[in-house]
Amino acid sequence: GTLLNHRDYNTDAVDTLLQELQYSGVPVVFNTSKTFSEVVALQQALNITQPFIVENGSAVYIPKNYFNLRPIGCSEYQGYWCYSFAAPISNLWTDLKRLKKDYGDQYSLFSELTSEQVMKMTGLNQLQATQAQTRQYSDPLYWHGDEQQLNEFINAISVYGYEVKVGGRFIHIGKNTDKSMAQQWLVQQFNAQFSKALSIIALGDSDNDKQMLEEADIAIIITNPESKKPVKLTYNKARYSQLPAPLGWVEEITALPCINSILPSSEEYSLHG
Repeated sequence: GTLLNHRDYNTDAVDTLLQELQYSGVPVVFNTSKTFSEVVALQQALNITQPFIVENGSAVYIPKNYFNLRPIGCSEYQGYWCYSFAAPISNLWTDLKRLKKDYGDQYSLFSELTSEQVMKMTGLNQLQATQAQTRQYSDPLYWHGDEQQLNEFINAISVYGYEVKVGGRFIHIGKNTDKSMAQQWLVQQFNAQFSKALSIIALGDSDNDKQMLEEADIAIIITNPESKKPVKLTYNKARYSQLPAPLGWVEEITALPCINSILPSSEEYSLHG
């Protein structure tokens, strides 16, 4: 819904721009509800190597050769330095069991869906569905109940210290984590490597992205007709794309003077891709 089309996940419209941004020294950090396995596969398909944030700020992954030194507090995981904010997924499952009697029939855990159900709900193929269900920290909920029941559930789970965010398709539950916390930590790592302060451009499409957008120097909201709860900022001003992803992402990024001036072929981009 932000970089990828909400329905078909096609990357054709963005792959060249992503390559040019990487070549021009502009890191593009995926800050997503997706899993480690999903993002690694996507980055390989796009031929980009950048740090990324998974499962709604649960952890940051940095390629081991990306910075000169390992950031403090990181562990090694499959060729990446990993800084975790969230507890293992087993902690969430334990807390959800306490509420299962009252709310268990009103939602489905993403990890418990069949591959066929995930494919039907999301449009992912079977391999992608498996990658999406290989979760380390979080487990989105597909809500069956009504809005009043959802509000009651949110109140009940918040007693255990969780915050609930409504995403494009699923409800996301996190404890002491969000995309903005992970974003701030990663920005600190970049600032430690470079003498000039960074300008942060954040793009999002749903309420799940609000805190990340609020703290950016440039906040961009990508229109998403499919979003259950569109994002509205309280403290920061935002740009709004005319088009949905991926063309909306291309439209807004290439319209920024700070980006447009350094792209080798900026004249090739238009609102029509």
